[in-house]
Amino acid sequence: MNFCAGKRKAIVKYTKPNKERVRVELNQVPINITIEPSSPGTYRFYGVGDDKLFYEFTASGINPGYSVNSGFNGRGMTPTMNSAFIKPQSYYYVSGYGIQEIVKAVGCQIKITGSSNVFTDTVECPNGNYEVSCDDECPLGHIRCECDSYPGYCCIPCSEIRSEIAAATTALRSINRG
Repeated sequence: MNFCAGKRKAIVKYTKPNKERVRVELNQVPINITIEPSSPGTYRFYGVGDDKLFYEFTASGINPGYSVNSGFNGRGMTPTMNSAFIKPQSYYYVSGYGIQEIVKAVGCQIKITGSSNVFTDTVECPNGNYEVSCDDECPLGHIRCECDSYPGYCCIPCSEIRSEIAAATTALRSINRG
């Protein structure tokens, strides 16, 4: 996902597997963020070819999938791993294709790509619980409040405020009903 186009900097906060929150500031924007397995899994690819025969093979990597076979004859689907072909495009399935996970990929990593940098770190699975803010803005779903500590403001999740307002409303209603 792309963030902070037309801005000066990006601040990414994410959660590591030990629950530690990490803050990374990047001056090369825009950035792209992906969460992917940090160690490869093993997968069984299978399907039926043009000759109506069943084919299968196993491969290790991350993000298994299929892409339309546009480079060979424009027919069928060719196996991919992390969006790259893992078999020549002359190897394709026309029907009944699928992927079976044999060995599960373990752990997750965040990959932050800027115009000339790539930053990776281990994160809590499945999504690293990351938030992105651009320049001095708050992340999506947060409200900015002024405060005395650096950097002079804080960002409070709207969901916290919503639940506190709901609790206060309930308390006031109980007082009014008395």
